[in-house]
Amino acid sequence: HGVGVTGIVAYLIHQFGLEDYIKIMPIKADDRYFRANGVLQLAYSEGTFDNAFQWAYDHGADIVNASFSTSANLKCMSLAKDILVVGAAGNNNFNKLNYPAGHEDVLGVMNYVKDEDGNLVVYARDAGESYGSNYGEWYDVVAPGETLIIPSYGRNVADYCSYKIMGGTSSSAPVASFASALVMLRYRGYDNYGVDIELTPQVYKEMIPYC
Repeated sequence: HGVGVTGIVAYLIHQFGLEDYIKIMPIKADDRYFRANGVLQLAYSEGTFDNAFQWAYDHGADIVNASFSTSANLKCMSLAKDILVVGAAGNNNFNKLNYPAGHEDVLGVMNYVKDEDGNLVVYARDAGESYGSNYGEWYDVVAPGETLIIPSYGRNVADYCSYKIMGGTSSSAPVASFASALVMLRYRGYDNYGVDIELTPQVYKEMIPYC
């Protein structure tokens, strides 16, 4: 999952030739494994998220991409006033508040998909399926995230260093994170553009939906 999310950002950086301007800081936030139905999975805790966000902030990150969702209002969200956090709304197809995407200081990202008529819709693939982006007043933007081809590093030998299709808000969040990085590049005094604007994370959060 983390490899795929990082790969989306890396692909966009490369496509725009911005390797000298936008850097990726991968951070692992998991702390243990467990088995569910015979499948080895990662387990997370609020403490590991807190530590990961703090580490990113302490090491100079400008943006944190959070392609996960939880019902808990994490303590680390206090850092969202000092660093731009981009959160995934989740994939339950509900009008539902999830964190960190639903936090007032976070740029919350929904995923748009196409319905049977080819129209872009936010909250479901079609009426008969439960999987689709969460939606609601807590979130700020929608971004493409359906059937993206991503790099994959799986737990099975056949999955090592391969590619797979990934969809959902975990994919749309890194697209929005890249867009946020473009906005930061534009407004950080390049050719004096935006030189008179107080460029706080909250200013960026309010600007991005209009850029």
